[in-house]
Amino acid sequence: MGNKVVAVVQARMGSTRLPNKMMLWLNGYPVIEWVRRRLERCEKLDDVVFTIPNTPDNDPLHHYLASYPQRVFRGPE
Repeated sequence: MGNKVVAVVQARMGSTRLPNKMMLWLNGYPVIEWVRRRLERCEKLDDVVFTIPNTPDNDPLHHYLASYPQRVFRGPE
C-alpha cells in the first residue's frame, strides 16, 4: 500500500478584508463549492479534508460542507 495524498483546506468565515468570503456567491455557487469541485476532480488526490474553526460564525460553512462526502474537521482557530 502506497502513501495517500490528502488535501487539507483551511476555510473560515471571519475575515477583516472580505467577511464571509467562503460563502459568497460567485457565478452561481459559493466560493467553497468552487474549491470543493476542483479538488474533487483532481485525480492525484486520495482524500480532501476541510478544516474550519469551531466558532458559531462558521456554522453556515459547516452545514454547507456536511452535505458532501468530504470530511470536515472543526477545531480551535
